[in-house]
Amino acid sequence: MNKNSSKNNEDEIELLDLLKTIWDGKLKIFLITLITVGIISVYSSSNKAPESFKSSLVFKPEKKSEFTKFETINKFLPRQKFDEITILRKFVIELMDYEELIYVLENNKYIKTEIAQKSELQRQQKLFNYAKKFKISKIKEEDEKKLEFEPVEYVLDFTWHNVEEGKDIIQQTLKLALNNLEQSIFKELNDYLKIKKDESVNKDFKTIEYLTEQSIIAKELNIAENQVDNFSLPTSNVFFNINSGSPAYYLRGYKAIDMEITLIKDRTYNDFINAEEEINILKNSGTKWVDYNIFLISVRSLQVSKSTFRISILLGFLLGVFYVFILNIFQSRNVKSKR
Repeated sequence: MNKNSSKNNEDEIELLDLLKTIWDGKLKIFLITLITVGIISVYSSSNKAPESFKSSLVFKPEKKSEFTKFETINKFLPRQKFDEITILRKFVIELMDYEELIYVLENNKYIKTEIAQKSELQRQQKLFNYAKKFKISKIKEEDEKKLEFEPVEYVLDFTWHNVEEGKDIIQQTLKLALNNLEQSIFKELNDYLKIKKDESVNKDFKTIEYLTEQSIIAKELNIAENQVDNFSLPTSNVFFNINSGSPAYYLRGYKAIDMEITLIKDRTYNDFINAEEEINILKNSGTKWVDYNIFLISVRSLQVSKSTFRISILLGFLLGVFYVFILNIFQSRNVKSKR
């Protein structure tokens, strides 16, 4: 019991000694803190960068209902898929190629002046240096394990020296990206439609070529009408399928075969005409591709003057305390050596 009490008394004495040392050296601590703040302030002022602001905008998938009108074309062109998540990813890819941003930056008055006297290579380097201030990051992942999906979301961050100008650059870039996205989507649709139509037309050409050969054979053998039932053929050739290239297709007779050729040649491909009309309707339907509100851009200053001032005070105080303790130790040793 006495040992514990003695130890506590010693700890209290040591703490009091420390506080006394700090109190006695308060003037030195204050002066060192003042000098430290002054040095850091002068250094910060001489190296002070222009004030900059970080603008942030969240964008996410549009509502599913916006893309229900694509269901018909999705069924007709199964290789192409249009839903809110796919469109959002396409939009991010469109933004991240920096084409739209570079175009907007090239036409910015501030940058125009800055790069006016530079070479083409230097201009491009400068533009891409500014483009690096434009960043997109994912803030929400789609969780496939959940019954109700939480849609993926992205945040766009852009650092610029002028708040309103920064917002304007973001707005122009997004507008251009959406316009290019829309053009690329309908180009893809038309390209896929053309591929599918070409496939169908080429298939019909091959069919006509085959039927023409069979018609010639039928005419040579003077088979005008269907003679299939009059011939005993192997089981493999009972069903006359044009695609399988049945060798005895001419037994149908050249009249029927020539009629098939005429019908194929007169084919108008209505399915493709309807699909093309559907694409044109979609093009003029004013689809909202991505969900964001330009008026919800959040802005914060990136200046660190206040935090730098606080850090310099703390650093100065710690340096002052350290100096006082070191000085006190040396003084104590000198007193002991004199004794």
